[in-house]
Amino acid sequence: MHNGFLQVEGEKMSKSLGNFVTINELLATRNFGSQPWHGRVIRLAMLGTHYRQPIDWTVDRLVQARSTLMDFGSFLHEVPVAAEPHPEVIAALSDDLNTPSAMSIIHGVAKSAHRNAQAAAQLKATLQFLGVYGDEKQVDFAVGYEAASVDEAQCRGTHRRPQRARARPRTSRKPTASAASCRPWASSSRTPRTLPPARSKPRGR
Repeated sequence: MHNGFLQVEGEKMSKSLGNFVTINELLATRNFGSQPWHGRVIRLAMLGTHYRQPIDWTVDRLVQARSTLMDFGSFLHEVPVAAEPHPEVIAALSDDLNTPSAMSIIHGVAKSAHRNAQAAAQLKATLQFLGVYGDEKQVDFAVGYEAASVDEAQCRGTHRRPQRARARPRTSRKPTASAASCRPWASSSRTPRTLPPARSKPRGR
């Protein structure tokens, strides 16, 4: 649920501007950020803004949400779940669905969850309550990494030049449009080429 103004990369979403995008397109196509996006990543990105406030839908916003969920997946997978979500999160949501405040509390709990099993169990219960995490592994949220890897391989093959007998002195050049289009991870999507290492699960005290 969101009834504030919706922008895309700083501009009002409009078919006339050619920046109209649907949830189905985000899930199944590469129309936004040159890659598809996991459904939970989209949901987490939306929860960062209050439902009555304007929301600026950007690739960076989705990348940040994906990075957060991949971090959660690195240490919450197969961790036991607490019986109830965090009470402070429930209190924030009870205050006119204050999701930005709830997310701030969640990030605070996550810092303790890295080293405390009880905090990890409560964090997992809270994320499941919000519908942004089930029991996914870190790699499950890496939708789009594969697309970027394929693009990189294709660009290497397409733009490979034969070696010359004599090397020319190096000169500074600005990247061409074709070269930039072959590096979506270096511009809009900012996708790393390798996954970050999984973290060890928290231990109980």
